[in-house]
Amino acid sequence: MNIVLCGFMGSGKTTIGRVLARYSGYEFVDMDNYIEQTQGMKIPEIFDQYGEPEFRRIETQACRDLGAQDGRVIATGGGALLKEENADALRKNGIIFFLDPPFPAILSRLRASKVPRPVIKGKTDAEIRAIYDTRIDAYARNSDVRMTLSAPPQEFALEILHRAGLR
Repeated sequence: MNIVLCGFMGSGKTTIGRVLARYSGYEFVDMDNYIEQTQGMKIPEIFDQYGEPEFRRIETQACRDLGAQDGRVIATGGGALLKEENADALRKNGIIFFLDPPFPAILSRLRASKVPRPVIKGKTDAEIRAIYDTRIDAYARNSDVRMTLSAPPQEFALEILHRAGLR
């Protein structure tokens, strides 16, 4: 079984995913890093050279590849669960948890982050909120469990393990 974490950029997928992997003994896989390794390029380079549609095609293949594996905590990219096809591939061997902290917390994390995020590059807070608003329904529809806890990553991870039946 895999534990799959989805949510908007800055929702805590990577942070909580690393804690989950440590607690569960599963391997942690950050989908964006996986894509960069398999493509030999950074995600912003893929966007710049090939555009978002090609990146989304690569992302769908990553969902198929990772969904066919077992024993992993997978932190998806922010747009991976916008496609039902990707959710189906990841659900093949896993449970999908939608991490849904309050939007102000997400925005604060994004503004403090040094990680380049091509989808929001140069966007105002209102424009980022608009992107968030267009994605939230897809995350809810394509996940199995919605997590709205406001807790430290360790507590969040323990709750996910409990809901996944692993604790």
